[in-house]
Amino acid sequence: INLTDAASVLIELRKKRPDVVFVDAQPAGLATLLKKAAENSSRQIPILTHSIADDLLQDGALDKTLLEGITFTSRKSQDPEFVKRFEQRYRREPRLNSDLGYYALHLLHQALHESDPIEKLKDGNLKVNQIKFTFDNRNALQGLGQDLYVIQSGAARAVSK
Repeated sequence: INLTDAASVLIELRKKRPDVVFVDAQPAGLATLLKKAAENSSRQIPILTHSIADDLLQDGALDKTLLEGITFTSRKSQDPEFVKRFEQRYRREPRLNSDLGYYALHLLHQALHESDPIEKLKDGNLKVNQIKFTFDNRNALQGLGQDLYVIQSGAARAVSK
C-alpha cells in the first residue's frame, strides 16, 4: 500500500475488505493513515506493522486512542553493552535498527581477519557477543528474533517473546 494518499488507500481497503493489513511505512505514514481513518470512521480492519507503531506510541506524536489494537513486531538489541553505551550517549533506549550498524561493523571486522573475507561473510557463520548471525537464501540477515506486541489502553503489551 502506498501511503502518500491515505484517502485513496482507505477506499481501496473498503473495496478489498482484507482480514488484516500490514503497514510498512515510516511512522508519519502510519499516523496519516490512522488520522484519515478516524476522520472517516473507517478503521475496522486489524493492522499489523513493525516497530513504527511503538515509535508513535513512545514519541506521543499521535493520540494513543488511534493506535489502540494495532499489533506490531519489534526486537530489542541483544547486546547489553551496546544498549548501555547507546543510552549514555543519546539518553534513550535504542529503537528499531539502531544496533544493526553496530553488528554489521563487528561482522565485517571478523570477516576481514579471515583469509577470504568475502567467503566468510557468504558463509555467514559469524557471532557477535554470542549472537550467531547467518544469511538466508535471499541474503537476509538472520539471528535477531522478533517479539509481538499489541497496543492496549495506550501501552504496548507483549503477546509473545
